[in-house]
Amino acid sequence: MSLQKISPLLAIIALLAFGCIENIDLPNDDPRLVIEALITNQGASILLTSSVSKTASNEFPTVNDALLLLENEDGEEIPLVNVEDGRYASPQAAEVGKRYKLQVTRAGTTYTAFSTMPDSILSIDSLQHRYEEIPGENTEVSVLTLFLQDPPGEENRGIIRVRGNNGFFQEGLYDDAEVDGQYRIEDFQLDQALPIGTVLTVELLQLELNVFRYFEAIEEARNDGAVGGLTTAPPVNPQGNFDKDALGLFAAATSTSIIIEVN
Repeated sequence: MSLQKISPLLAIIALLAFGCIENIDLPNDDPRLVIEALITNQGASILLTSSVSKTASNEFPTVNDALLLLENEDGEEIPLVNVEDGRYASPQAAEVGKRYKLQVTRAGTTYTAFSTMPDSILSIDSLQHRYEEIPGENTEVSVLTLFLQDPPGEENRGIIRVRGNNGFFQEGLYDDAEVDGQYRIEDFQLDQALPIGTVLTVELLQLELNVFRYFEAIEEARNDGAVGGLTTAPPVNPQGNFDKDALGLFAAATSTSIIIEVN
């Protein structure tokens, strides 16, 4: 598994695993439906909002007048409950290797997307923390060392997230293209030195290829400086997997996590 240094991905969907979509580029002010949907082996969450112009702030109006249908490849429906304004959820876990369909109907138009869960759940053996000084900067940061076995013959790619009980959050992409089937000991440099006693949860989300490419496109655009700041919707619009003109993404992902206390 080739894992990049963790850096903030400001445009990852906010549901069970991602942050708010900010990748909307509209030539005019016509609003479009934005669907941010995730289903994992821990449940499902869907957020419906309306797009804003790229010159507007990232405050997306929620959408509450749509009908939703989430089902697996066997036609079994997964019930969704409206948990808050514009947001729907289900505690029912998705199954590895299965294909899922999400339909959202609003104002007479039905938007459909499909996503397939990876065939396995990547397990983390253990996690360690240490402090390191950045050469030439006289600055100390936290470094996490992750120990895990990469399954042979499987393409594992997705998102790694680090959350602290003190509000710390950092995430980035990983890809095992170059190290298939090997036991990995990977270092991750965080952007600060976390205080002793901080409790960290490190989560790996495995994604199918087209979903991974969506987030990879966002990261590349941000690294190239082709997107806006924290308060403005940036001018980049990677291709999601919904048909018609809906924005956003439906992702089926496997999730595994481990907890460590900084000492």
